[in-house]
Amino acid sequence: MFYSILSCCVFERQGPPDDRGVNHRALQLLFARSAEAAARQEVSYDIAFSMLEVFNESIHDLLAPVQGGADNLKVAQGKSGTVIVDLTIYPVASLEEVLKHMRFGTRNRAVGRTDMNEHSSRSHLVVTVHVTSRNAVTQQTFSGKLHLIDLAGSERLSKSGAVGERLKETQSINYSLSALGDVINARVNNNPHIPFRNSVLTQVLQDSL
Repeated sequence: MFYSILSCCVFERQGPPDDRGVNHRALQLLFARSAEAAARQEVSYDIAFSMLEVFNESIHDLLAPVQGGADNLKVAQGKSGTVIVDLTIYPVASLEEVLKHMRFGTRNRAVGRTDMNEHSSRSHLVVTVHVTSRNAVTQQTFSGKLHLIDLAGSERLSKSGAVGERLKETQSINYSLSALGDVINARVNNNPHIPFRNSVLTQVLQDSL
């Protein structure tokens, strides 16, 4: 059985040590539940982690071992939902391991300056936690994903002062956010056709949307 959860949030806001943000709390709870289940010998969990960005309608693997990550990854639909072909996925056993990978991936993220934002994110960040559980009694297996997402902010072209590559990036950001809105509206209205293929972002998130 497969399930998928989509959670939108701002990646950088992990929160102070005494009041952690939603990313930190969600991951902490996941590993705590995994440890509790293992102690009772009821369910075993395998947890893995990936991190990508959608930049100019292209998928960039932020955890790829090559310097700067890997570009132009493709989306496919498999038996277990959406698959990013050749995406780096690391098995993880603790929150600390996830945070270590996050720090590495963040250094590869695309940022740039516009008139509206000194350090504007030029891409959509998708952090995914892949979970597979096996019931020790029934041997039934469940697979799922938790997406933690930092969407790049839309900017008015007339105010952003973007030119050249920055203009192209801003247009791409605005286009993908519009496509995401179209998918959500289509789902809400129970439309027979859902325009997932209109944007790379919505293709990546298809099985969660």
